[in-house]
Amino acid sequence: MKAKLGAPVLYDKDKYYDAIIQAISKVLVLGQVAGLVEVHRSTLSTWIINGDNDRKEGISSDLAHLSTGVRKAQALVVEDLIKTYKRGKSYAKWLLEVCFREDFGIDAGVISELLAKCDKLEQAFKRFNESSPIQQGQVVNG
Repeated sequence: MKAKLGAPVLYDKDKYYDAIIQAISKVLVLGQVAGLVEVHRSTLSTWIINGDNDRKEGISSDLAHLSTGVRKAQALVVEDLIKTYKRGKSYAKWLLEVCFREDFGIDAGVISELLAKCDKLEQAFKRFNESSPIQQGQVVNG
């Protein structure tokens, strides 16, 4: 019997663990992995997050085992991508930046843009202070 649409899927180690780890080695991106193992992406993410939390708290659970396996499988794929990247392949760089944003800095452009905006605000603030009536002694109390 099929589960109702929208019903959460319970994690079954025997059914999902090997399939998830194998899928990561093939496609890496969790949304695609979820599709290959036929669960919703948010379900897979929840399993991994709950496993991460269990690991942090020292709880040995099936989800903690899954989380560890997922991180290890991702690390192995990243290791291969880095080897490829060192040979100058731009697609490996793109995959690393898109799939592992927090580790490989796709946000570098966004950060540069924000820093430029901060510089502009700082310059505007300095100009405002230089022309401020307070700086020129023109403000009188009362």
